[in-house]
Amino acid sequence: NKITTGTTIKVSGTFIIVKLVNDQESTKLYQFTVTAVKESGGQVARSSESNMVSVEVYPASAGPITPNAPVLSVNPSEIQSGESVTFSWNAVANATYYELNNITDQTTTSVSGTSKTVTLYNADPMQSITYEFTVTAVNESGGQVARSSASNKVLITVEWQ
Repeated sequence: NKITTGTTIKVSGTFIIVKLVNDQESTKLYQFTVTAVKESGGQVARSSESNMVSVEVYPASAGPITPNAPVLSVNPSEIQSGESVTFSWNAVANATYYELNNITDQTTTSVSGTSKTVTLYNADPMQSITYEFTVTAVNESGGQVARSSASNKVLITVEWQ
């Protein structure tokens, strides 16, 4: 049975279980009031309505909330081959972990915190190499993944040693 606006449900006992379904793409609001009714000798007595209770039901297909993009920084921005740099970024709401993206080498490293130290190399004695990095916030929930857009890009220049 579908419950629509104004539907009366006759219940004996002290509780009722209602299954709320949302087949829409946005959050759906359900509001309920309760009125006690007593039938006796052909007479019906009703209580006043209870306070209204509101319940928000999210769509089943909503998936995890997409986090905002963090802001990435690096120190230092110039190094010799074989030296390390530390990347750091701000924590963002709804992120379960972060991905540090080395755009130059096309690699990604999962990071549980808000910083990562990386050693970079340059095997070319004739010129420096510039590495480009971003970070992405990831929210993984219920087998689904939502990623933020990429952060700002940072550049690290690596000189041959």
